[in-house]
Amino acid sequence: MSFLTPLAAPISVATTTLGIIQAGKIGDYNAAVNNRKAAVLEQEGKLIDKQLEFDLSQFDKEFRKLEGKTQVALAKSGAATGSGTAQRIKLSNLREAEIQRNTMTYNASIAQAKKFEEAKFARINADIAKEQARFEQIRLASNLGTSLLTMKG
Repeated sequence: MSFLTPLAAPISVATTTLGIIQAGKIGDYNAAVNNRKAAVLEQEGKLIDKQLEFDLSQFDKEFRKLEGKTQVALAKSGAATGSGTAQRIKLSNLREAEIQRNTMTYNASIAQAKKFEEAKFARINADIAKEQARFEQIRLASNLGTSLLTMKG
């Protein structure tokens, strides 16, 4: 019998305890990483609204410029504004502008929903990381128990 045999059980307990503690720390770290990722994704989702507001204001500004240029072009051509071709052009431009605004709003809402969904999955991954760490801790503890029960001393 080796002189280390009496120390086997305490060494096993000590190293397994360290492993259990480390597994918990790894789970906490991975959960924190995923929670941080979720927070960043949620922030990006909120910024999409701000970007949409800016894009819509820029679009409206450019559209007003286009309306002005169109009116000037019609006036230069001698067409009567408010009737006939001039009226059809104006209505067409207004319809097109509304379609563009709706498209921008729709695309922003889809992008925002995707960001929020990614954030939800990141939070789920954080919970999974914690559970995996708990399972690893339980596995290590049960392996220690099995080892201690089968040791002969």
